Amino acid sequence: MKTNIIFLLVLCWVIALPAQNKVLLKASGEIITSNETTSSNLKQEKKDKKRNNTESLVRSIPAKSINALLDTLTYFPNHDANTNFGIFGQDWLLQWFIAPTDMIIKSAGISISEVPTTNVQLEVKLVTLKWTKAEIIAVGIKRLGFYQADSNGYNNITAFQDNPDRTGDWVDASGLGLTSPFAEDIWSDSGKGLIIDPIVKTPEQNYQWIDMNTLGKEPVIARGQIIGVAVRNLNPVMDSARVGISSGLQPALPGFKFYSNGGWWLRDYTFDFALEVEMGEGCRWYFHPNITQLTTTLSTEPREVSADIIHCEFQDIEKSKVELVYSFDKGVSYTKTQMTTTDSADYFQTFKGTIPGAQPGTQVLYYILYTDAVGNQSMSITVSYYIFKIENPSLLIFNGYTNPEGYPQSYYFGTGDTVNYKTVQWAHDVWAYGPLTLELVNNYQNIIEICTTGPANYNDDVIREWLNGGANRNYFLAGQEYLGSRYEFRDTVFSAGHFVHDILGIKQSYNDVNFVRGTSDNKKPSRLFPIQNSLLGGELYTLFNAQPTDSLRYDPVYEIGDEDNWIDGFEIVEKAEPDLYVESRAIEGTPLVDTLITAAHRILPNGNKIAFLAFDPLSINSSPKHYWYGFSTSSLQVQALKWFGIDSLTSVEEGRKLLPARFSLSQNYPNPFNPNTTINYQLPATSFVTLKVYDVLGKEVAILVNEEKQAGSYKIDFNRSHLASGIYFYTLRANNFVRNRKMILLK
Repeated sequence: MKTNIIFLLVLCWVIALPAQNKVLLKASGEIITSNETTSSNLKQEKKDKKRNNTESLVRSIPAKSINALLDTLTYFPNHDANTNFGIFGQDWLLQWFIAPTDMIIKSAGISISEVPTTNVQLEVKLVTLKWTKAEIIAVGIKRLGFYQADSNGYNNITAFQDNPDRTGDWVDASGLGLTSPFAEDIWSDSGKGLIIDPIVKTPEQNYQWIDMNTLGKEPVIARGQIIGVAVRNLNPVMDSARVGISSGLQPALPGFKFYSNGGWWLRDYTFDFALEVEMGEGCRWYFHPNITQLTTTLSTEPREVSADIIHCEFQDIEKSKVELVYSFDKGVSYTKTQMTTTDSADYFQTFKGTIPGAQPGTQVLYYILYTDAVGNQSMSITVSYYIFKIENPSLLIFNGYTNPEGYPQSYYFGTGDTVNYKTVQWAHDVWAYGPLTLELVNNYQNIIEICTTGPANYNDDVIREWLNGGANRNYFLAGQEYLGSRYEFRDTVFSAGHFVHDILGIKQSYNDVNFVRGTSDNKKPSRLFPIQNSLLGGELYTLFNAQPTDSLRYDPVYEIGDEDNWIDGFEIVEKAEPDLYVESRAIEGTPLVDTLITAAHRILPNGNKIAFLAFDPLSINSSPKHYWYGFSTSSLQVQALKWFGIDSLTSVEEGRKLLPARFSLSQNYPNPFNPNTTINYQLPATSFVTLKVYDVLGKEVAILVNEEKQAGSYKIDFNRSHLASGIYFYTLRANNFVRNRKMILLK
């Protein structure tokens, strides 16, 4: 969270406040603002408060009414939802909120990221939930069920008990005997929600707001009640007219999705909905931004946490309590310890507490729990840090990532088996926790750093000093934004004394050679040319030339889901050796086709082995027949490990089996066919899957899959000897993924 976001106190409802900017109140209990108050402002406010000048702080807190505070409940106060989550015709999305106090709902907000070219409308309603937050999280990502709706034309299922088309009771589809999580509507017209035309969000307006008075009433909600904002795609054709909703991956706050072909599921995404509310009577409090945000450490010593608390001015603050709550077992159990303060007993106090030391490898979670004089409780967000454990001689760094696992992080060293997704075995630790230090890197012989998303930290000085510590220390660096992001994406000449020149062996960079100004070339792949018999590119050259294909490509848009292809080229210093060339489209945005070095290696004068790739090494494939060269033992990154002498790579062992990286539907084989063919598809997560076959008129001729499937790779044998010769289409739908392919039956 950016440092200028402030966790705001909300005072008792009898305080008169001027109308200013919007207050954002997260459903977790955090209170923050979206105004322009800065940390320096708050430091001054704290000084003012110490002088008993209560007016300065009160006036800084915005509100929209005289006798109550108008706030906004949202999980994305910075509008940082980064996923376009779709609903097709007759699908619903629902996001839930817990009322932090008695309140009146004034309006509901929907953050829409995409609308189809065809006309589509949405239905919006508010419902109550029967499940508690703990019950929602405990269920996990699972299919839940639906209400019966006989003859409604949409698979005879519906979403809510108050929907006009409901004809029967809740049907459990979980296998766990779950009852419906939803109760009655609290805002609809006899079960029908308000119909709106969706508007895509803009930088100025993140939410499309729906005034509750449109249906003649503003719902009154009791403290602790869980309510849901529900949105339905009204397109009459199922699985069509996709509308995108801004979302973010937050498994601890799972949203609900109703699929028109399977009913309700809990998803691990949180949808960017909001409620603008008027808070009722009661005191609230906030943490100052300087609540300690502990980060990953090598230390096993105790660590101090502090937080600033503003108390309600109409309560006995001596009866309030501030506790530090922490866990060493990933949240299974928590320990509470009371925090103490040395500040005088005014309404602004700094509290401190200590988390005990723990062993390397421990993930620590902690939050602050505040209990006011009358027993109301509020808790902060949960912060986590890791006590790093050093176990192996090599360190793999994901610079710019916040998680050491997931996709693509876990896939960079593959065996080429793209059915089972096996990885190469090599002994290494993984770091994705911020800047490097000598204390950390001096424990390792080999460092492999990947910064495809753009480096969050430049570790030049640390790496240079580490390399100077021994001739047997080797360094591999790869990422399509390493050269560009620090030099404003301008071509640059590097001279002696610069890390890029002295260590990486580059004397001139050419940024974004795939991009011509005024075009969308940055979305397209780049053609690559591995160098025969080169140290890192030779194996790739041999493998590529043995395949029945005609183009080796750099394609990060397809392989890792990057938004753009920003591959760079460069010139190298004397005694550095090239391994791979890229064909440019432009130099400095001006069209120019050329062949430039994009991967090279060298040995420093003191013996250190260095390799640099100006692109993401996982994102190499081929066309027209797809082969994932970046996920193979011929890849440049695997060859670098061999060059570094990592012993376990002398004979590649079968690695751990990974889940598929993405949803995919392969072209059937053989095609054309008579009468048998095979269809392969892959699921990265448990999903409700349909795989159907249609003729050229759109008539359904076969259902191959119509059930929940676990994550994995699947093969379907299709035999339809009774069908006539001709063209057919098959469609895979799984979660938000929809893919169509054509096949030909010849008799």
